[in-house]
Amino acid sequence: MKSYSIPAQLISASVVTFAFASLLGGGIKDSAAALLIGLVAYVLNLIMQKAGYFLFLINFVLSFVCGLLSLLMSALIIDSNVYIIIISSVLLYLPGVAMTNGVRDLTVDDILSGLTHIGEALLPKLPESFFGSQV
Repeated sequence: MKSYSIPAQLISASVVTFAFASLLGGGIKDSAAALLIGLVAYVLNLIMQKAGYFLFLINFVLSFVCGLLSLLMSALIIDSNVYIIIISSVLLYLPGVAMTNGVRDLTVDDILSGLTHIGEALLPKLPESFFGSQV
């Protein structure tokens, strides 16, 4: 499967976090801070994926780093909203489609399908090397 180049991925992640901050009502300072945090977080994401870490661990570390950097940026930038910066930088890593499908299935009383989709969204996919050579 063909993927985008690393610079295109970095630009996209930065622009998306900038747009999220703008859509959530943040000013230019909040959006710029979110852009920088989105760039740093995505570089860390690429490094951790290449090292072969579990998706759950990657998301946990990225969320922690986004929160920490957001707090640091709000301390450095006067009149910035830390909540908008945190939310816009973390939104990039939420499993939106699978979670939405799961909630939709649950609302129409399709319990098994809904729980399956929500489990798919929340639980990480384990690499094949996790199961050993017997599978």
